[in-house]
Amino acid sequence: MKIYCDASNMHTGGGRTLILDLIDSTYNFEDKTFIIFVDKRLVIEKFNIKNVKLVQVNKFLRLFISFYLIFKTHSNDCVIYLGNIPPIFSCKCYTILYMGNRYLIDWVSTSKFNIKSRIRINIERVLFYLFHNNVNKIIVQSKSMHNILKKRIKNISKCYIYPFVSNDLIREKTIIKTKKYDFIYIASDEPHKNHINLIDSWINLSKENYYPSLCLVLPIGSFLIEVIKKIKDKNAFINITIKHDLNREEITSILKSSRALIFPSYFESFGLPIVEAMSCDIDIVASEKDFVRDLVDPSETFDPSSLYSISRAVKRYLSIDDLKTKVNQTTDFISFILKKNNE
Repeated sequence: MKIYCDASNMHTGGGRTLILDLIDSTYNFEDKTFIIFVDKRLVIEKFNIKNVKLVQVNKFLRLFISFYLIFKTHSNDCVIYLGNIPPIFSCKCYTILYMGNRYLIDWVSTSKFNIKSRIRINIERVLFYLFHNNVNKIIVQSKSMHNILKKRIKNISKCYIYPFVSNDLIREKTIIKTKKYDFIYIASDEPHKNHINLIDSWINLSKENYYPSLCLVLPIGSFLIEVIKKIKDKNAFINITIKHDLNREEITSILKSSRALIFPSYFESFGLPIVEAMSCDIDIVASEKDFVRDLVDPSETFDPSSLYSISRAVKRYLSIDDLKTKVNQTTDFISFILKKNNE
């Protein structure tokens, strides 16, 4: 039996983490042969697993993997499609699509993406709806994703919820008592990650003379790096630190050095940083969204569309009193008007 895995369109962010974890876990299945198609841009250090063959492909060769698998697979083999897109042709063996991109199955807006990304997402949406019946099973990472799929495909019985994370995240927790940051946020800079509202909430907190520390872990070259630099040039007291190009061990270390994960994302298929934060035994302050509640009951929640709601959740978590609006009586209102009229 051979296990084929098509991960040829994954080389950054959560996709990169997913495929590297899967490759590491093949050590436990020495009696099986794995053939894994990976993106040529994926960086893999010290690879030496005897029962795994890595096939590096570029964007052009990626198109021919489906044809290759038709002729190479046998009935007792298995094919896992990790890249969210089902095959154009069905194979004679057992096939699984691991769906981890909510953009492809939910009609969420792509208006904040550049035109190239919008075209790509819409093409991939069409490919999913045309060819999702070419696999035996579809696996998603959360109840939220399963509920969305219920509305999109006819045969929901072929869909299963089975999230998985690195074996390292399930092991014993080590707690660091001295915390370097109040909050940490680990995410790509895609629009739904909602960095702008988070940064605006930190600006709002600074106007109230509160300066909690926030560590943002961003991709290299993110446009947000320049945005934050300009903000800090205007207000040096805003306490935001930027980190990038961190490996798994460094991310775990920085999570353990933070009091809480703040997670303002509008939507996720899973929310891996939430699981990582739980593993590191730190608190979670997050959007009041189903994908969050699928995994955890946060310490505090907020409306991610409101910078003021985010600010208030931060203050509640830090036990900072929030000044409430005083409600007056009707007679006080009339007296106020009369007083203003006499001024």
